[in-house]
Amino acid sequence: MPIAKRVLFIVTKGSWGGAQRYVFDVATGLAARNYEVSVAAGGGSELLSALSKEGVRTVKLVYMERDFARRGEWRAFRELFKIIRAQKPDILHLNSSKAGLLGALAGRLLRVPRIVFTAHGWASEESRPLKERALFLTLHWLTVLLSHCTIAVSKHTRRHLKWFPFASRKMITVHNGISIGAKLSRAASWELLIKRISVLAAHYTSYRIVSIAELHPNKGLDVALEGLAALGSVPWVWVIMGEGELRQELERRIQECGLHGRVILAGRVPRAAQYLPAFDLFLLPSRKEGLPYVLLEAGAVELPVLATSVGGIPELIRSMKDGILIDPEVPEAVTGAVRIMAADPQKCKQFGARLKERVGEAFSTEIMLEGVIHAYEGV
Repeated sequence: MPIAKRVLFIVTKGSWGGAQRYVFDVATGLAARNYEVSVAAGGGSELLSALSKEGVRTVKLVYMERDFARRGEWRAFRELFKIIRAQKPDILHLNSSKAGLLGALAGRLLRVPRIVFTAHGWASEESRPLKERALFLTLHWLTVLLSHCTIAVSKHTRRHLKWFPFASRKMITVHNGISIGAKLSRAASWELLIKRISVLAAHYTSYRIVSIAELHPNKGLDVALEGLAALGSVPWVWVIMGEGELRQELERRIQECGLHGRVILAGRVPRAAQYLPAFDLFLLPSRKEGLPYVLLEAGAVELPVLATSVGGIPELIRSMKDGILIDPEVPEAVTGAVRIMAADPQKCKQFGARLKERVGEAFSTEIMLEGVIHAYEGV
């Protein structure tokens, strides 16, 4: 048997999200393929706890935080440098912007044989002042140059840096992927859901909408709230599973719109995907995305999707075939699309079935792992 290659994953945050789901799936998949895998992560314990249960070695990063702060970066860099030097990986696999830049620099200084960075999205695509966007673009470009290969999770993500010198030839596209397994029935999922969120029991006959998203401006939840408020007589309930900085603002807006009891901020929900079969519609009104795992999870259980046409989403969902795509920042588009979907459950059932088929054929875990190994081998 050949000697196992050592792979060290580094990700900025350890709290569960798309990048963390990616690290978990790739790390556990590689461990089953004779790779020696370790994972280091910053704030939040969910990722490292889940990996430990799978027998993957983990390291907690003390100084790694999402936002850049000048005084903290040196400590974070030194911490990464020490961990990489101690682990002596054959492959350093970096995830998220901050871990990517600092890790790639440390890896180059330590002469790690292969440095791979996965771009789940770019901070420069967010709504920021022009000077900040230019700075982030430059930092993204440096990360790509310092890495031997950059994996973009969507073609859109890859195109974002195509005009920068030497960047395009160092990037490949590997879509996120999941494995489709058995799902709970609608009734069983509903029973589990109301045990967790008891106020939903009053909405048994309502049109049930769900979002799994961080409460962050990027997710466009404020736009969807305004759109749903205009639905009028349509009986509906919207459950948002996730936590974040906009909680208080969203709570205030819910009260102002008179939607208390109809919009439910459920907080962070472990294993949220198991509750998806209980719903009629998955809503993702984002302003910015890479290729969201939550849409793959919705597709895996044949849940119809209404999403914005941003980032890599159109690479997964073909509007009016696998779901409905709308423009971001348009509350009226949310209103109109939800009315259409609530009025035609048979059409929505077709959307869900087609999306499941598409996920299984083109967005599987196996296809993703093959793409990652391709990046590792430098083929």
